Amino acid sequence: MKTLLERMPAWREKFWLIPAVAVALAAVGAELLIAVGSNFNVSATPFYDGSADSAQGILSAVATSSLSLAGTVFFI
Repeated sequence: MKTLLERMPAWREKFWLIPAVAVALAAVGAELLIAVGSNFNVSATPFYDGSADSAQGILSAVATSSLSLAGTVFFI
């Protein structure tokens, strides 16, 4: 059974198509999440129950470790 990309070889030659679809889906998803968040009283407390300063610390730690990993991979 052939996959969709095997049936349409022209899709594989256009490198912009899949990223463009991913960006469009991300934009639509972001708009839907904003609409859900503003229309319904959805709180993020089940997922995160900290302050903005602690969230910034977590983001900083994740970004630092990601850059360290990328630097190590490129060095090797």
